[in-house]
Amino acid sequence: MTLWTAVAQRTPHFELDLRVARRAAGLDAPPFPEAVVATIRTESSAVGLATLRSLYEAYPDWSILEQRHFERLARGLADDGRESLASELLRIGIERYSESAALWQARGELLLATRDKRGAVAAFETAKRIDPDLAESLLARARAD
Repeated sequence: MTLWTAVAQRTPHFELDLRVARRAAGLDAPPFPEAVVATIRTESSAVGLATLRSLYEAYPDWSILEQRHFERLARGLADDGRESLASELLRIGIERYSESAALWQARGELLLATRDKRGAVAAFETAKRIDPDLAESLLARARAD
């Protein structure tokens, strides 16, 4: 098994351990998720998202951020009034984790909050297809609004 095959079959902690080991050996590895999150939070939206996209291009076999990072960061950005950045971040997250009901639900909530009812319903329906229990009440609310 090659190193990259092992990465593809990793557990959530395997990749983090691999980053630590590679850096300790003086080898190249992507930054830790916390550093990426800090960059997106503190930089302008263009710089933060460009950094994230460039990391995915430079390290295509690495997850860089887990789905939970995308979800939490997008919710925090939306709460701070940075809905456009949150929306683009969710778009990137969904590109990487297209079968994440939680990311689709977060996208639906953001779209509903920004009064895009049609987009919200579509996102909630996708979340419901992936995990029927997760988005049912939000889907009903979006349809009722």
